[in-house]
Amino acid sequence: MKKLLSGLVTLLAATSVPAGATVLSGLIDGGSVQGAGSFVNLTGTGPFTVGQDNFNTNNFYAFDEAQNFVLTDELIANFGLTNIAAGTRVNSHFVFFDPLARETLQGTITFDTPVLAAITLRSQLIASNYLGAAGVTYLDPASVGLEPSVDFITLGSPGANSLRLNFLSTDAPGDHFRVITLASSPVPEPQTWAMMLAGVGMIGAAMRRRAKVSVRYQPV
Repeated sequence: MKKLLSGLVTLLAATSVPAGATVLSGLIDGGSVQGAGSFVNLTGTGPFTVGQDNFNTNNFYAFDEAQNFVLTDELIANFGLTNIAAGTRVNSHFVFFDPLARETLQGTITFDTPVLAAITLRSQLIASNYLGAAGVTYLDPASVGLEPSVDFITLGSPGANSLRLNFLSTDAPGDHFRVITLASSPVPEPQTWAMMLAGVGMIGAAMRRRAKVSVRYQPV
């Protein structure tokens, strides 16, 4: 019986999958690139390079990085939660706007879990590149990140899933920042639920058989 229960727990741990953990959508609704650019989700389209004039379009981009990642050390950010404790399970996403000429942009980007923090400073971006996506090369020129008092991001309310972007002047090397969202707990895949239910049925049958045996041989 103990072996059967242990097997079910092991099965659940081995076949669980993340709930969510992705960029959902983006929208350009203002600035000089309105009508000339759009949002592009690059998740799963690598390899590519970001950080210094690598795209030169009127679009703004995002892609998912590390998902359901348990921090082994404190993560330092400069927007939202500035110190995310070790042991926190997070998702990471990279957002950037890399036009050919000096442009402005207003828009939103939405994730499927609440935003915890954003990292917009060069030193913190470099320090957190361990959260980066496989196949992506991250460059670190002197001006990578967002320019203070020129580029703004805002969160509608605590626990919100969307960020508002307001880039008042963007040129080389572009605007780049990392967003940290709260990771959902892993959940079982549908086939795992079916196997678990079958296992529970086996446990119930075994318990009934044991009950019958104990009554049959009960001393009088």
